[in-house]
Amino acid sequence: MTRVPYSQEFHLSPPGGGGDAAAPGSLMEKAGSVLRDIKKAKDPKLNAVFGQFLKPGKPDQLVKEAGRIAGKTKQLIVFGTGGSSLGAQTLLSLAPAGGAVKITFIDNLAPEITEAALKTMDPAATHFLVISKSGYTMEVIAQSLIALENMSRILGEGALREHFTFITQPGDNPLRSIAKEWSIPVLDHDPDLTGRFSVFSSVGLLPALVGGVDTRQTLAGARAVLDQALAEEALDSIPAVKGALFSASAERYGNCFIHVMMPYVNSLQMLTKWFVQLWAESLGKKGRGTTPVAALGPLDQHSQLQMFLDGR
Repeated sequence: MTRVPYSQEFHLSPPGGGGDAAAPGSLMEKAGSVLRDIKKAKDPKLNAVFGQFLKPGKPDQLVKEAGRIAGKTKQLIVFGTGGSSLGAQTLLSLAPAGGAVKITFIDNLAPEITEAALKTMDPAATHFLVISKSGYTMEVIAQSLIALENMSRILGEGALREHFTFITQPGDNPLRSIAKEWSIPVLDHDPDLTGRFSVFSSVGLLPALVGGVDTRQTLAGARAVLDQALAEEALDSIPAVKGALFSASAERYGNCFIHVMMPYVNSLQMLTKWFVQLWAESLGKKGRGTTPVAALGPLDQHSQLQMFLDGR
């Protein structure tokens, strides 16, 4: 198992010593308010995010689904984009190599990628996992229709339900209509859970389970981080709060508008791509936020570091 320790010392004063000296205090108050809202468990959207790994039994249900898929499969092809793909890719990038099932993520609509996957796969030993929270993601619908037509021509329409699984929210939507037409199994996605926070739901855990990731360890780690944050009385002792305060203070009072993540381990490269999506979609609102940049050391140390340290 790969362990990724999170231990860093942050200094909350704005860069250069300028800015509003009271700024970190006001940001700390906001951080405390968010943690209190999580504890109260009254906000459905917060509950959707933090309740994913607190609901007993859900991981066991996903283990059964993963067993159903992996039992007859040598390759799992995942259609999803953004938050419906990057979280699972990150979990699998940190897992030991050599799983029994090959996992292929097709998260862009470039036709040559989909065509290559369909040409090289073994249809009888391939399963497609199609993910769209809304059920209206046109890129994912297009990919699924191409794959359905291809598999139907090779294996027959009656075999489709054995080779496809959809994940989407309850209610009428195009993806559910397709599933109903071909009797394809559908896993419900919580309507209050946005894609970028879905890694601890079936969206992230199901591909990870099929790929051999120990998701119980993943969930236990997430639970430990949350428990520590909710139990700690001193907000400035919580790493996540300290990191958030540093970033917000640097932007608002230090004129720092670019946030670079540059690990020096290749297995963390997918984490940087997921970070960019999480950061940009969550914080790029109403003229605020910092621009996330993914880099990898030492490669980008010798190509971009000059700009990071001494550029604008």
